[in-house]
This record gives sequence, C-alpha cells and structure tokens, in this order.
Amino acid sequence: MSAGVQRVETAPGYTMIPQKFYHPNAGRNALGLVGGNEVSVPAGNLVDVESDLFGHTRDLSKVPSRNYQAPQGKRDIVFTERSTGRTVTVSTQQQHLPTIQMFSYPGIPAPEPLVRDVYGAPWRF
Repeated sequence: MSAGVQRVETAPGYTMIPQKFYHPNAGRNALGLVGGNEVSVPAGNLVDVESDLFGHTRDLSKVPSRNYQAPQGKRDIVFTERSTGRTVTVSTQQQHLPTIQMFSYPGIPAPEPLVRDVYGAPWRF
C-alpha cells in the first residue's frame, strides 16, 4: 500500500438516536391510541439487544459455541466489539412501563345488569 492510503477494517453497525424514534420516558397507553409500547422493554440499549439477537455481534460460523447461547441465570448480554476489542455488557432486565393516559375520558354510568330469572333457575333463559 502507498504511504498516503490507510486501510480501515471495522464491523458495520448502527446507532440509535434516542430523541428521534422513541421517548426517553416511555409509557404504555391505556385508552384512546393505537400503537405504542404494549409490552415491557429491556432496560439496556435496544440497538445492542437487537444486534445480539440478529447475530451481528457473533462471527458467522456453524460451531455451536459461536451461535446464540441463551443466558443461564443472569440475563445480561456480554460481547466483545470487533473494532475496538472492548467488552460490552447490555442489561436485558425487563423495564415495566408505567400506564399513561393521553386523553381524559369521563366516566359513563352503566345500567344495572339484566337479571334473567326463568322459573327460579337463573341458568335457563
């Protein structure tokens, strides 16, 4: 190689911009909206969790020890970055979302439930 050319070998990756795609204080909508988070999310960085599940943090290999191994006991993902050699630990502990309500719906009174009493037997109607 010539003196002015540098060779850079880094693994492709991506970074999540927190302010662009999700609210830092996420919540679970109770009524009135379609979409949003309906389940608990991981407490660690979501991009790192997805990268590990898709296999971006592991070399392509058929060797079972290199494939995804479900964690036993402690639920953290630990991997080594290929470009820097740094060990990264990602917490997969569930972070339960608080229930939020965007609109204030008034309460609606309901009538008394219909009682079906036929010949003294409430199960017959």
